[in-house]
Amino acid sequence: MTRLVYRREARFDLEQIKRYYDDISPQTSERVYEDIRDTLLRLKLFPSSGRRLEGRVERRIVTPKYRYVISYMFETDKIDVIGVFRFQDRQV
Repeated sequence: MTRLVYRREARFDLEQIKRYYDDISPQTSERVYEDIRDTLLRLKLFPSSGRRLEGRVERRIVTPKYRYVISYMFETDKIDVIGVFRFQDRQV
């Protein structure tokens, strides 16, 4: 199975997300964390399931429930998690 490697920025993002939701509700914090974790586990099984950004090696996948974007790069034996941020649907 492919291994996950987290960049420092991604770890910081996850800590910030947890801290934010811990202040609101520990239950909500746990549900958001599970949504992100489940998406990362799915990436380990299907690493190319995220959308490739045009002209870049980077891929992105959106968590199903809370709409967090996980930015990552897939190499032969690992997934390099670059960052995790909130999805914003911008309609013009």
